[in-house]
Amino acid sequence: MEQWKEYKLSDILSIVSGFAYKGEYLGKGESLLLGMGCVSYSELFLEKGMRPYAGEFPERYSVEAGDIVLATRQQSDNLPILGMPAIVPQKFKGKKMVFGANLYKVVPKSPEFPIDYIYWLLKTPAYIRHIRSCQTGTTVRMITKANIEDYAFMCPCKEQRNQISKLLWDIEMKIVLNRRINDNLEQQAQALFK
Repeated sequence: MEQWKEYKLSDILSIVSGFAYKGEYLGKGESLLLGMGCVSYSELFLEKGMRPYAGEFPERYSVEAGDIVLATRQQSDNLPILGMPAIVPQKFKGKKMVFGANLYKVVPKSPEFPIDYIYWLLKTPAYIRHIRSCQTGTTVRMITKANIEDYAFMCPCKEQRNQISKLLWDIEMKIVLNRRINDNLEQQAQALFK
């Protein structure tokens, strides 16, 4: 069995800063602008954080289904999203999307570290502790690209990474399904009560 190796996030991914969009183009247009409202500490992605956007933007600021974005700021301890990942759902495949200035986009450097594995790596308690130790500011907490890229971690071989990632996604999909069932049951109960 292969030994675990130490990496830094800078070894396996690049971080791209978000687009400084113009407010006059918000709320109209065919494109979607992703903001910090897309990031959650408990959900994969929050659609309520997307807004229509009519302005033009360079290709480097575009995102696609399956891409990961990270929150660069946090204004409240009640919503601990600083440095947390959100993964763009597959249902937005083919949609023109841009990520805003308060987000970073994660770009894997190699297929050896697929986006699925990176997503779960960015949800680990050790990563969260690292981000909290690097944050600056009191009212609005912030992190830099360097803070994220400096995170060091131990990593198993590719086969084990794939197994870990698959197991975690299977569990997450079960949680999502159970939430849908609970929501449906709640709606049925409310309808019966009325």
